[in-house]
Amino acid sequence: GGGGFAEFGKQWYQRRVRGSPCNDLASVNPLKKGIYGGSGLLFFEFFRILSYVQRQEGHVFWLFENVTSMSTDDRTTISRFLQCSPLKIDAKHFTCMNRCRLFWGNIPGLKRPIMPVDSPVTLQECLESRCGRSARVEKINCVTSRKRTETAPAPVLMEGQTDGLWTTELERVFGLEPHYTDVGNMSNTSRLKLLGKSWSVHVMKHILAPLDRYFLTEK
Repeated sequence: GGGGFAEFGKQWYQRRVRGSPCNDLASVNPLKKGIYGGSGLLFFEFFRILSYVQRQEGHVFWLFENVTSMSTDDRTTISRFLQCSPLKIDAKHFTCMNRCRLFWGNIPGLKRPIMPVDSPVTLQECLESRCGRSARVEKINCVTSRKRTETAPAPVLMEGQTDGLWTTELERVFGLEPHYTDVGNMSNTSRLKLLGKSWSVHVMKHILAPLDRYFLTEK
C-alpha cells in the first residue's frame, strides 16, 4: 500500500491503496473464517483508517483489492461498507498469467473498458534467455503463496526435461525486475510466497494511470 500528496489547483489529494490478506476469504482454503474471523477482520481496519483519513484530509483516492473466490456474503459486506461494487480485472489481459482479482475504489476511470494490449507479455519473454529454456504454455495459472503442486502441466522445457518457473522468471511475469525480491537474505521459498501475495504491476499500471493528472510523475 501507499500514500502521497500532490497539489492540483487549490485542492490537496491523497491516495490510499490496500489489499487485506485473502487467507480467510479465498475459497481454496477449506478452513477459511470469512470476513468476520481471522485475517478477514483486517478489512474493517482498512475501512477504519480510510474513514479517518477522509475526515482529516478531505478527498482521498483509494483502492481495495481481494480475491474473486470469496463468498457472495463477504463480497456484499465489503461493498456495503465501501458503498460501491467491485470491478473484476484479470492480469491475463496484460501478461502471461491468469490472476483475476476484485477491486473496489474511486480511482478515476477505474471501470473503463480494458483495451486489448498490442503486445502482452509472453511467457517466453520472461524466461532466462541464455539457459535454453522454452515456454510450453501460453499462460500460467494464478500464482499463490501455497506450495505449488503438479496438477498443472509444467510450463517450461529445458534440455528435454519439463521444469517449473524460476523465481526471477516469476518476477518478470508479475512485471518486476529480476531479483526484485532477493533482499534481506530471504530464502527462495520465502520469495515465492511473497510473489504469491503480490499484485501484478501490469494491472496496477492500468488502474492508476489516470492519476497522472493529479500527482507529480517522473515524466
